[in-house]
Amino acid sequence: MTNMARQSNIELLRFLSMLMIAIFHINGHALQSGVFLSSQWVAYNLTHTLTITATSVFVLISGYWGIHFKAKSILNLYLRCAVWGIVGYLLYCLAANTPPMEAIKIFARLMPFTHGKWWFIVTYLELYFLSPILNAAIEMFDKKKHMVMIFVFAFVTLYMGYCRETGEDTWGTSLSHFLWLYMIARYTKLYVSLDVIRKYRWGWVLLFLGSSAITFGLAILNAKFTLPHCLWAYPYCSPWVLIGAIALIQFALSFEFQNKIVNWFASSSLSSYLMDGSPYFGMAVWFPWLASWMMPLPLSIRYGILVPFAFAWLCCVCIVDKLWDILIYKPIMKLFNKLPYSDFSL
Repeated sequence: MTNMARQSNIELLRFLSMLMIAIFHINGHALQSGVFLSSQWVAYNLTHTLTITATSVFVLISGYWGIHFKAKSILNLYLRCAVWGIVGYLLYCLAANTPPMEAIKIFARLMPFTHGKWWFIVTYLELYFLSPILNAAIEMFDKKKHMVMIFVFAFVTLYMGYCRETGEDTWGTSLSHFLWLYMIARYTKLYVSLDVIRKYRWGWVLLFLGSSAITFGLAILNAKFTLPHCLWAYPYCSPWVLIGAIALIQFALSFEFQNKIVNWFASSSLSSYLMDGSPYFGMAVWFPWLASWMMPLPLSIRYGILVPFAFAWLCCVCIVDKLWDILIYKPIMKLFNKLPYSDFSL
């Protein structure tokens, strides 16, 4: 798919979702929540509330367009994960007070789908491999059957996981939750008219703000009382987090425009997660460094610079990823294209 074939309204949402994830990670790993209902506590939890929907949004975008299984796409994802994994480890080794470089750990970065450090990548890859079966099933569904399957996955993820804590997933990080998001997004694509989505454009904004208000309210209650898991604020499978994510993608769908710059940056935005989600660079170097100079700042300045700083970080990583694209990804893809079955798809 060429850049201009992509709808920039959705690509902008993809970029913004990665920006929200970067903010979410900085807030959660570098900053501190503070005393209950203090200004610092409110800023911390309000930031968490407004950005936690981003992970679900990213999966919903994939579901809306539909995942099409291609060997080239898997290789492309592998190269990005491997390259950024190695870069993250090398930066970790160059930082002060770190152990010497180990060849076995560099080799482990070449197996990014097996070491389990990026839970999102592993779960998304599971969804990717199942997508041909899932797409074939969806093609056989009518509108009623599709809705039934959404309720089935809702039972597994929302009721068994979030409410009862008896399923495989209580935080929304499992394949069942991603399958649920995929089914919801495909239903939107197949059965919900864009005219209807546009009609309620600003209603989606109100829905996002309303669901976020409920999430923030649950954060207050969780800080004050011992509540059951079904009233916890920040699981990804929380119904209020899901409603907020759906509202964001519906709002993005209510617009349509094309912009090459937006598409260019959005296509590399996943690299930001690969860096700040790295167990070596992110957890051992990046977030401690951020905490060392951000926490002493006055609260207003700390949160005033958070968004522009995360935006600059995301843009820089995207630009470096484009460099890797020229130096590494494209040359390897050219060699791969010469192999038999390089065009394999399902």
